[in-house]
Amino acid sequence: MITVITGPVDCGKTSEINKIFENSGGDGFISPKVYRDGVFVGYDLKHLATGETRALARIGKCSGFEGNLEYGRFLFSRGSFDYANSILIDMAKNSIKPIFIDEIGPVELFGGGFHNGIISAIEANVDLYLVIGYRCFREAVDKFHIGEYRILIPKRSCR
Repeated sequence: MITVITGPVDCGKTSEINKIFENSGGDGFISPKVYRDGVFVGYDLKHLATGETRALARIGKCSGFEGNLEYGRFLFSRGSFDYANSILIDMAKNSIKPIFIDEIGPVELFGGGFHNGIISAIEANVDLYLVIGYRCFREAVDKFHIGEYRILIPKRSCR
């Protein structure tokens, strides 16, 4: 079964998927926000089973961050995406369930980011939790041929 966690920006989608993981087990990745001196600077990539965290995206040029994929105001780390995809593909091959992926956005719609891991997880027909923001929802469902799914909207009040 595929569960899509959706909502607008700052609605608690990442917190919701993390809470589900803590209650159900499985494995996957979340993309928590990173703040420096109280200012939002980007996203990290956190492997749920191990807790390992890597830099994923930063706004513009950030000291110490080697982003090499630019989209909009963000610079993304291909290395972090490669790391996540290799683990997601292994999870799918080994029928780990559920698998959590946070988040499907414009980069994935263009074939980058978590694209390969998402395809592998969907093809493996495992229980899957996908975070998809409102702006990309319809395109993501179409692109990844997500047929049957249930929608979960976080209960936290949204801005």
